Amino acid sequence: MSTRYHFYFTGAETRQATVLIDKERVKIIDSIEGEADLKITADSQTWLKFLVNKQTLPMALITRKIRLTGPPKLLIQFGKCFV
Repeated sequence: MSTRYHFYFTGAETRQATVLIDKERVKIIDSIEGEADLKITADSQTWLKFLVNKQTLPMALITRKIRLTGPPKLLIQFGKCFV
């Protein structure tokens, strides 16, 4: 299964990137390319805190510091690629 993620980082450090996961291979593109299966818009500092378990996803979603467009289960699948 091939899944395409678009990341839009806002706040102190802005960046846009596409992450393509296909057959256990990860490709990172330093721009937005193609049609995303899941779009993640996140405050960059909040995203970093989320990655190191200092920010919970539900609280980040409630405060809209992280916003998802598409099936949330794809974010869980994304995380499993790096365990």
